[in-house]
Amino acid sequence: MKKLLTLGLVLLAVSGLALAQAAPAATAAPAAKPVKAAPVKLHEFTGIVTAVDVVGNTITVKKPKAEETFSVTPDTKIKLRKEYKLAEVPKDSKVFIKYKEDAGSKVAVSILIQKLGKPAKPAK
Repeated sequence: MKKLLTLGLVLLAVSGLALAQAAPAATAAPAAKPVKAAPVKLHEFTGIVTAVDVVGNTITVKKPKAEETFSVTPDTKIKLRKEYKLAEVPKDSKVFIKYKEDAGSKVAVSILIQKLGKPAKPAK
């Protein structure tokens, strides 16, 4: 009888130890889901190009009651039937710009050329 009681206590102690070690893994907090960044709010501006600064990577666009300057990044898409580079956008072109505000600066996400202006004549 003592052997049976001792055997029962040993089994109970061993199973208790096994459960105690398995419990932390089971009760561990699930991995945190990655937090999605808030969607970037895009704004729109349509007007006529008054200046293109290739060195400063900016484009200035004017409409009747406002004039805005936008930063142009390597990710900015400039299109009219084909991709354009900032240097290829002539003054007086009509453009539609989608932009985001970043630290007080207006950063162009896309520039859709609606009507090309006349290219500047080369200096003589």
